[in-house]
Amino acid sequence: MSRTVRKAADRLAVASLGCSRDPLSGPVLQAHGHKGTIQFLLQGTPGGLYVERDECPTHGVRTIQSLLFAERDEFLRWCDEDPVLFEHPLLHERLQRTGLERWDPEPGPCERTALR
Repeated sequence: MSRTVRKAADRLAVASLGCSRDPLSGPVLQAHGHKGTIQFLLQGTPGGLYVERDECPTHGVRTIQSLLFAERDEFLRWCDEDPVLFEHPLLHERLQRTGLERWDPEPGPCERTALR
């Protein structure tokens, strides 16, 4: 892929970063890029945090993963190991922040800067 096309694809991925809210569940975070679309649905449950990861590549098989995190640290470890960290860093940051808001509804300013 040429450098010009790659830069245009990266701009498209950043411009397409979105967030919506499913009225029956929780926020849906999504990003569109040259490889396809990825979205995360987050919902607080009595057992912890439910996360649904939906990856729909431009070519290939759609993958949906459903996860339930009982502890905040488990969620943070999973976020740090997910490939979205490298492919869509802005989405990764919003995923962590939104998930942490489910654990701690009102985090203080020091906690926000401590995110990895």
